[in-house]
Parts: sequence; C-alpha cells; structure tokens
Amino acid sequence: FRSVKASFSFQSPCSQWNEKLRDLSGRHSAALVLEMILQKENPLYIAVSAVSKAIQSLDAFPDLFLQRERWVLKSPWSSSGRGLMRLSPSFFDVTEKSWAHGVIKDQGFVMLEPWFEKLFDFSLLFSVTKTDISLLCFSRFKTNDKGQFMGSYVYWDIDNTFKNFEIDNEQLHLLAQSLIEALKAMEYQNYYEGWLGVDAMIVRENGKILIHPCVVINCRYTIGHLAFALQPYCKNMLDALLRVGSIDEYKAVESSKLFSMPISPVKKSTQFVAWIEN
Repeated sequence: FRSVKASFSFQSPCSQWNEKLRDLSGRHSAALVLEMILQKENPLYIAVSAVSKAIQSLDAFPDLFLQRERWVLKSPWSSSGRGLMRLSPSFFDVTEKSWAHGVIKDQGFVMLEPWFEKLFDFSLLFSVTKTDISLLCFSRFKTNDKGQFMGSYVYWDIDNTFKNFEIDNEQLHLLAQSLIEALKAMEYQNYYEGWLGVDAMIVRENGKILIHPCVVINCRYTIGHLAFALQPYCKNMLDALLRVGSIDEYKAVESSKLFSMPISPVKKSTQFVAWIEN
C-alpha cells in the first residue's frame, strides 16, 4: 500500500479548492459535457433530449410524466450514487416532493434526468495536467440495487465485456476522445490538475443498447484510480473487487466464503476498511 501511495504524483486538488472547481464538480457541468458529446448525434449514444435539466420548482412535474413515465432527481452535488430519488407517476408523493424541496432549498436547484434501464456501469479514468488531458484506462465498478457505489474491479475482461454489447475498441476510443475534447472545451485543465473520473453506463432504450457517455464527473482520486494503481499487485485475480466500507461490512465479507484481503490496517479502533474481495 505504501508503494501505491508513493506512486501518486499529484498533490491533492482539494488543498487548492475554489468556486470554479466546485462548479466543474457539479452535475450541471456534467450535463453540459454530455450535451457537447450528444450534439454529434452518434447513433450508439442516448438522444440529446435525455440531457439532464436543472429544476428550481416542482410546478412542471405533472407535465413531465406525459413525456416519460420514469425520471430520476439528483442533487447537484453528491457522489457514489447518493443524493438521488427515482420518480414515476405512482411514486411522486409527499416523501419525494419533500426530498426535492429540501435539495432545492439547500443547493438552489435539483437535476432531472430520464430513468434508464441500466445494463452496465463503467467509468473512464483520466490524467489532467495544465497542458493536456489523457486517458488512463476504462474502469468497471459495482453498484447495489439502489444505484449506490460498492467498489471498483481491479481486473476485468474489458474486451469481451464490451463485445457482449457489440461495442468495439474503435467506438471506445471515440468515446474517450469525445470526452477529452468536451472536458477541454469546458477548461477543466485550467482549474484542476490530477486524476479525474467520468462515470458512464450502457442502457437499453426503446429496445436498443446505447451508451450514456457522461453521468457524473469526479474531480478527485476515485476508488477506480486506486484499483488501477493496484493492478501490478493483484495479477491473475480476474474480477477482484476493491471495496471501502465500514468495519462491520468488512467482517461480514470476511466471515463469508469470499476471499478478502484488507489493504488498510484493521485494529480494535478501526471503523472503515479498504479491502479486496474475490
């Protein structure tokens, strides 16, 4: 773990936080990046009409269900699948409205986007310097049934996984390049230096399998980046999953039949643990 830590060559951007970086970390900025990519009208991507919108009032919601039955509300600033509320005509009552009002009061608005039939989660990991943005790798991560982040895979069969969705290497390269161009157009490299992650997903829409190129942008070191850095130390461990959780979660995995290996100290005072399971 010390070797991995030493390999991190950038200073944490959080030590130089500013309001512009806060904006670039929000879901509204991810929506702008997504819109830039979708305007090119790649038939493999979701429609540009699916770009999330900032909502400051709940007055428009009844009309939205005439356009589509299922939506998702998301906090402008949240991470790891937290800060979201799924909506449908039968699930938009006191609880959902109260949640939305609370987010609007705290953060000024709430993001609204279509609720897709998700088939697969993945992310693109980048290195950002003052002069360039470059792709590090494609990362796969796991979520629970509520869409909340659970962990990132250290090793996975990337080629066959995407081939199962009829997505080839050329299309993946085009996706990465489109994201780099959009991030540069938004001037991310002028306000952030370090590792950056863009979450994406494969969805089914009207019977077609499509790519959602940009769900959220993480201006920070992510668990995916750590999983990428751990690859030389976890050879021959296909589908090994890097997780971070409470000591109780770790003990539950440790007592199961799954192989688990902590990569952070486990003591009597430990409350959170990072571990690899397989």
